[in-house]
Amino acid sequence: MMKSNAERRQEISTMVDLDEKKAQEINTIVSVLKQLDITGIQLMTMNANTLLALKELERGQAERRLA
Repeated sequence: MMKSNAERRQEISTMVDLDEKKAQEINTIVSVLKQLDITGIQLMTMNANTLLALKELERGQAERRLA
């Protein structure tokens, strides 16, 4: 099904908004990291790695469902 130009423009606008929000959140995280000691930074790194590992697991499960 083909999307109208208005639908495509809305999708692009939504993607731009999400990219801007992501950039703001990254800046917030950097600001927080600058205030932490090394232990706090290491804890945040472990949490981030856990989130990435979960994302990879979800991606693998989705791929298996599609196969």
